[in-house]
Formats: sequence, structure tokens, C-alpha cells
Amino acid sequence: MTTFKIGVVCEGPTDFYAIKNYLGNCLTKAGKNVSFVDLHPEVDKTRTDGGWARIHHWLGQLSPRDRYDRFVSRGLFAGNMDRKMCDCFLIQADTDIIPELGFQNTVQNTSGLDVAALAASNPPQDVMLQVLENWASMDSAAPGEKKVHVFCPAVESTENWCIAAFKRWPTNPEGYSGQTLTDHFMECLERQEGRDPSPPYSEISKNVSRRKKFCEATGKSSRRLRAQCAQYNKAFKELSALC
Repeated sequence: MTTFKIGVVCEGPTDFYAIKNYLGNCLTKAGKNVSFVDLHPEVDKTRTDGGWARIHHWLGQLSPRDRYDRFVSRGLFAGNMDRKMCDCFLIQADTDIIPELGFQNTVQNTSGLDVAALAASNPPQDVMLQVLENWASMDSAAPGEKKVHVFCPAVESTENWCIAAFKRWPTNPEGYSGQTLTDHFMECLERQEGRDPSPPYSEISKNVSRRKKFCEATGKSSRRLRAQCAQYNKAFKELSALC
């Protein structure tokens, strides 16, 4: 069976391991043979460069046509890109950045989108979807180029995926944020590591090694994640239809 390669553009290495393990496990259970290519950031580098601003920069470097030629079709750029070839793009960003003024101003100045106005009348995943599609120039993309782009706004962050994979929650885990999310995530992380939780926590651990191990361990429970996180399940279904 031919392996379907998914090129990932995400905020950071912790997000990449969540994508690789959770979506990878769900797709495997659905009978798909997939692998994930870390287009941005490259997680095997000693120093990774991520964040929403770098997603914006990465998407802005190539038009949809050039992006397709370079990574998907072995077009003009194929000669030196053998290791990074893929069959589609998965573009992920967290929605927790939407209320921040710096993000709103950047989007307004570079894309002309009024994020605050959009957020007043739309759910955060729809706002981030509009932003990502704008950054990826989907309005100028041909149908074949659009088809290979799957956008994955994570509500509120991929840490919400992590806690949803760890256990069933009494309320929608996509709704947790701030200190509540920090404590829930760190409690799940420490329990997975065999430690006794000690909330409250000052911040979420972004240690890549810890996150990789956590996502590998909880990836087997990815169906629990699909059941609890509607936006994640939407991305899974879009990818499954392409594979």
C-alpha cells in the first residue's frame, strides 16, 4: 500500500507530535497508510523556529501554485526536494492567540482582516480558518491546489487535544482555557509520567521530549479525542477523504 504523506505546517514541535500521534492513529484505525513530514518547523533541528508569525511567513513565501509544484507535484523545484515531498498540506494554528492585540494588529496590517470584529460574531475556529486561508492565498488557488490544503485550527490549543485523549471530561475539553487548561494539562502530563499532580501550575510545560512521550502514550486513545473535540474530528474527516 502506498504511503500518503502529509506535510505539516504548525506552530511548534509539541504541536507536530500531537498531530503525528493523534491524527496518525485515527487515520491508521480508519485503514489509511500515512506518514507526516515536518515542513515547518523541522523538529529534528536543534533550534526550532515556530509560532503563528512563522506560519504566516512560511505560507507567504510561495504562491499556492509554487507551493504545489515544490512539495506535491515534483514540478519546477523538485530536483532538490526529494526528502520533503508530500501529498497534501495540513496547516495548524491554535485559536488562543485570537484575543491578543499583537496578533489582531498584524493580521489587520498584512491581510486586511478585522479579527476582533470577526471574533465578535464567529466561533474562534472559523476566525482562525479565515486567517489561515488568507495567509495561504486560497482565493487565488486553482481547485487542485485548494484540494491539497487542509486547515486545522485547534480550539483552544493542541493541549486541549492532549487532555481529551487522556480521559473523558464532564464538559467539552475544547472549552478549557487559561489557568483551568494549564492545571488540567499538567495534571494529565504528570499522571501519565507516574507522578502525583501538584496544582496550581504556573505554566504549561513545552518540553519537547515530555510532549513527544505523552502524545505517543495517549495516541492509542485518539478515538476518545475524536468524540470530544469536534474541530479535531473535522480535520480528521478532511484528511481521511484525501488519503
